[in-house]
Amino acid sequence: MSKSGANLPTGPQKMTPSEAFVETMVANKVKDIFGIMGSAFMDAMDIFAPAGIRLIPVVHEQGAAHMADGYARVSGSHGVVIGQNGPGISNCVTAIAAAYWAHSPVVIITPETGTMGMGLGGFQEANQLPMFEEFTKYQGHVNNPKRMAEFTGRCFDRALSEMGPTQLNIPRDYFYGEIEVEIPQPNRLDRGPGGEKSLDEAAELLANAKFPVIISGGGVVMGDAVEECKAFAERLGAPVVNSYLHNDSFPASHPLWCGPLGYQGSKAAMKLMAQADVVVALGSRLGPFGTLPQHGMDYWPKNAKIIQIDADNKMLGLVKKISVGICGDAKAAAVAKDHPEAWVIGSDQVADLCGAAIGKPGNFERAMAQLQLMRGATVTFQTALCLMHGDVETTINIPTEVTFRKLSDDVLEAYLHAEEPYDCAGSAKSEGLGISLLESIKSDDPTALIGLPLIALSGLLRDAGFVIPAKK
Repeated sequence: MSKSGANLPTGPQKMTPSEAFVETMVANKVKDIFGIMGSAFMDAMDIFAPAGIRLIPVVHEQGAAHMADGYARVSGSHGVVIGQNGPGISNCVTAIAAAYWAHSPVVIITPETGTMGMGLGGFQEANQLPMFEEFTKYQGHVNNPKRMAEFTGRCFDRALSEMGPTQLNIPRDYFYGEIEVEIPQPNRLDRGPGGEKSLDEAAELLANAKFPVIISGGGVVMGDAVEECKAFAERLGAPVVNSYLHNDSFPASHPLWCGPLGYQGSKAAMKLMAQADVVVALGSRLGPFGTLPQHGMDYWPKNAKIIQIDADNKMLGLVKKISVGICGDAKAAAVAKDHPEAWVIGSDQVADLCGAAIGKPGNFERAMAQLQLMRGATVTFQTALCLMHGDVETTINIPTEVTFRKLSDDVLEAYLHAEEPYDCAGSAKSEGLGISLLESIKSDDPTALIGLPLIALSGLLRDAGFVIPAKK
């Protein structure tokens, strides 16, 4: 019998169905199972310990299923629960329902009455598949002992690929005999950030957002994406609230953290949510109990654009109306736009940059966030310049679209330290940096357009994290 971490048998091998069952669990790195020992699976249980699998006993099967749920949430691996057929299995129903809504990859193993006693009132006979039909992502019923490893492997694969509980139903007499079988290797999905179209739509909403707020959900924890969520929030300069029961999805020590939503949640978080014009639900299903009005506040922003990111496409728009749904991994989606992709920056965002650069009133933090978004990306500006007359400042739109590109160090150095500024079209030397710089300021003309001074632009780029070589 193989132990977890040992070399597994390859190719077809003769073994008992119980051995095939246990070997497949070993292939999936199962080390702990929660439950109460029962005669229905005693043959397999006898080889748990030799295979390096620990059966953790409980006083009630409901507790075992909750423990498997908690184990899965903490470890990111399968949580496994087993019990005696009939009442032992039925005791697990509500705990599996909780795991289902929490997207926990729990595998519940349900031995059942023997095939020769089905329909005859066999020992503790109960129809166990319908009990869990509503709360499982997949139900595997072993209909022949030769398919024991196949169904076992599929249940473990589906629990992780679909992020939810699966049920492995095994007639108790199918643990015995001899079969020839090949142990299947685990099949794991490589999750991506989501579809390009939906990512672009989300990027456009964020680029033009006035007050974006991020909801960090359980998917951030399950996807090991807390650091990526922090970086995402910092790039946007956006406050972050935790989804209900997921306070570990964003650190309370971070300056952008604002507390949890939902039942008895943070008043500060709810007041911020009420002001949002764009909400990013990162790894959250936006469950109804987690967005309940609290403290006399019906805080959910009625007119905000909602971007929901979830690995389960069935959760997108299920509870709240959304503007963009992204079926993707929270970790991959949070960093998706770090790669050279297109961002559309509107006139308001450029005006922020202009105002900050020339020392006039402007949203400096948002300017920094926009520059962070532009790092390494191709950015299309709807060009805006400052129109100044005395203390009056406003913006106008120039119909020309120009492109901000990531420049090589030598080109950027030549551009930033040039003796003369370049115009909007750029030059061969500047490679079209794409921020308008007029050659002179006509102080006697009240309609003069003022561009970004080179030195101020240089400072903004440095603050945003660009590497700018010193002038030689």
